[in-house]
Amino acid sequence: MGREPSLAQLVDAISTRMASDEPISGSLRSRWTAQLLERQVDGGKQAGAFRPSSADFAEPARLFTGEVLRTKLATWTCLTAETARLLKLLGTSPETEAACDRAASWLAPQCFSVDDCIVGECAHSFIANLRFLNVTGSNDAAVTKGIGRIRQQRNEGGRWDRFPFYYTTLVLLEVRTDAARNELRFAMPALRRARGRRTRDPAYADRRLQLIDQATSLADLHLL
Repeated sequence: MGREPSLAQLVDAISTRMASDEPISGSLRSRWTAQLLERQVDGGKQAGAFRPSSADFAEPARLFTGEVLRTKLATWTCLTAETARLLKLLGTSPETEAACDRAASWLAPQCFSVDDCIVGECAHSFIANLRFLNVTGSNDAAVTKGIGRIRQQRNEGGRWDRFPFYYTTLVLLEVRTDAARNELRFAMPALRRARGRRTRDPAYADRRLQLIDQATSLADLHLL
């Protein structure tokens, strides 16, 4: 039996396709859903989480915007939140709804959920969980509270202490509330400065540039 594929790579591939304008067939959605569901843990202390593979630790997993996950806990929590989010977006069924509920139950007692912990890579997990909560449609209060936590970490450089800058920007663009727009407005000078910077991996550089251009366009249209 071969080595289990990387969950991070699967999540990234699905996320990339879903972020494009290409149509997605029902059969492809079903195949992706099955691939994600088979990674959910059935029992033990990780029950409800979605299982990374050894490949996700051999070569550290990355968030969609390229930030590296260096701890096992962040790899488990971020990939669980991202996988549950994708299942929500791929289409509802009793099976996927139950899987997302189990994932939410696993995420709920984590320190970044209970205590708003943002120490180390708990900050990355905090944002990943916020991204998942934003698509559930039933956690507006938690999303609003999460944006408030981001606001508390503003720094003089126009960024947020502790939080991964581009991943946080991505989530703020997705939330689409006045509070989220206020944070994007705050970060616009830093985003404009970052436009000329490049990462080693062109894929992540392009994604970051798209984020910057999206936020800049909103600002130029006075929609922030």
